[in-house]
Amino acid sequence: MTTTLRWGVVGAGAIARRRMIPGLLSAGHELRAVCRRDRAAAEEVAAEFGAAAATDPEEVFGDRSIDAVYIATPPDSHERLAVAALRAGKHVLLEKPMSLDAAAALRITEEAARSGRALMLGYMMREHPLHRRMRDSVSSGAIGALRLVRADFCFEYSAPDDWRAFSATSGGGAFADLGPHLIDLISWISGVPPRAVGALATGEGRRSGSEPAATALLQLDGDAHAMITTRFDHAAERSPRSLEFWGTEGALVAHQTVGQESCGWLTTPDGRFDVDGPVDLYAAQAATFRRLVNTPSEWRAHREQALLTQQVTDDVYAAMAVSSP
Repeated sequence: MTTTLRWGVVGAGAIARRRMIPGLLSAGHELRAVCRRDRAAAEEVAAEFGAAAATDPEEVFGDRSIDAVYIATPPDSHERLAVAALRAGKHVLLEKPMSLDAAAALRITEEAARSGRALMLGYMMREHPLHRRMRDSVSSGAIGALRLVRADFCFEYSAPDDWRAFSATSGGGAFADLGPHLIDLISWISGVPPRAVGALATGEGRRSGSEPAATALLQLDGDAHAMITTRFDHAAERSPRSLEFWGTEGALVAHQTVGQESCGWLTTPDGRFDVDGPVDLYAAQAATFRRLVNTPSEWRAHREQALLTQQVTDDVYAAMAVSSP
């Protein structure tokens, strides 16, 4: 059984430096190399964490001392880099969205299956203790038959030169960046694969696929509906960042839990629950990845869930093209 993974990070930008690398180290892993296109930037991050610096991902993939690779580059490079890492024999933790579309995502999952290596997407919100409590409650039947799910993820974002502003690089706008987290949470908590049945995008860029605001309507098996709202034009501190599951026997409503930290509270038919001490979602994700590497019987399910989330995201954008004014 593998207890400590030796990591390379490709795309050692803000999310890797502030969140994932500290999480890897907190979970007891080792960082061997970081890669950025800019040599000075790569060396700065490498010096901070005591790792080697690289500017070419192939340097990381070719390092036999590295077991796993975390890829946190813009989505237009995900397929190329993930496939190369898997072919080099590395386990892969890939940031969301998985790729630009479901066809590319399928090619990644097929390579993971051929290579015999673990592939996991960076959906760290699964690690929030209140989201885990919600999953346990839904699966136990505590709220009866599921009828309605609502989720939102919003923050203010205005960086016109950043990769998120260009759909050819990002795969879309607010929904491509934020929506996959919520699709994954809804499917993971409910245990039901959703499908997109409608969507609406608003604001400048909505016709080019770089929308600042979008709402999607999903259907779960049976009579349950789900609504997801994502926005790049509304401050996180002024939005609920909520996740709601309503059933025939009660409701689970998580307040301020959607995001990068384990904050917020949960109301249930049994009362209110708060987070019992802070949890580093990224360290918990690193621990989950280690368990996955040691449990090959679960690799296929993770691949299939990742592909489903990308397919639903694609279907949401197809619905936007039809319904958005």
